[in-house]
Amino acid sequence: MLKRCIDKIRNNKLTSIVLAISIIGIIIVYFKMDINKIVFDKEASYNLLTVNTVFTGFMYTMLGNMVEFSSRPNIVSKDKAGYIDKYFSPIYCGLVFFVFSIFIDVFLLFFGLNWKVSLLIFLSRSCSVVGIIYFVISTIMLRKVINQLRKR
Repeated sequence: MLKRCIDKIRNNKLTSIVLAISIIGIIIVYFKMDINKIVFDKEASYNLLTVNTVFTGFMYTMLGNMVEFSSRPNIVSKDKAGYIDKYFSPIYCGLVFFVFSIFIDVFLLFFGLNWKVSLLIFLSRSCSVVGIIYFVISTIMLRKVINQLRKR
C-alpha cells in the first residue's frame, strides 16, 4: 500500500508539489493573519459559491473529456503504464478543493452555521484559491493531451 502511494506521488510530481505548497501556504497564512477580523458577508459568500460551482462544472467537463480520451487505443497503452495519472490528478485535486469550499459556503449560507465562522470563511476562500490554481494546471494538462491526440 505504501509503495503504491509513493509510486502515485512519483508519477504525479506537479500535483504533489502544488498540494504540499498549498497546504503549507494555507497554514502559514493562517498563523500570520488574524482571521478573527474576517467578517461574514452573505453576498460575498454567495458570489464565491456561484464562482466555485461554475469552476466545478468546468472541472467535471474536463474529467469527462479525459475519460473519453482514455478510451482511445493510443492512450490505453499509456494509461496501463501509469503515464495518464498525472493528467487526472490535478482535476481530482481541484474538484476536492472546490467541493470542500462549496460545502462550507452552503453550510454558512443556508444552514446558519455559527461555529468558528471566521475560520470557515478563511478555509473556504483558501480552498477556492487552490482550486483555481488546480483549474489552471488541469487546463494546461488537458491541452497537452489534446495536442498529443492531434499529432497522431
